[in-house]
Amino acid sequence: MDIKVGEKSCVLECQNGGLDFSLDEETISVFQVFASEERQGIGSSLVTRLEKFAVERRLKNIVVPVTPSKQALSFWLKMGYEYVWQEDKILGDEILRNQDCKSIVNTNSGIILLRKKIEI
Repeated sequence: MDIKVGEKSCVLECQNGGLDFSLDEETISVFQVFASEERQGIGSSLVTRLEKFAVERRLKNIVVPVTPSKQALSFWLKMGYEYVWQEDKILGDEILRNQDCKSIVNTNSGIILLRKKIEI
């Protein structure tokens, strides 16, 4: 996997997908994950590599503004990410219980914010 770090944005690429992100002194902010096929381990591999990159750079957090859908939330929660805000946790739990896999729920901000603290 290849990581390209630019002044304003960065990308992690592999043959079948990629992950767009930005970084500052302490945090990586993920913009999007894209894969040519779903449920083939591509997204998980990209996120695992991003976490390794965060450790190498001695960054403290990865923050992800997640689309409020069961599919997206399930993926990030499975990868060990946690809700930043209690209000998002309440909404996220409701989405995971009630929504079909790809339905997107309206939220005040349009996203649910998740974070993973990186162990350095």
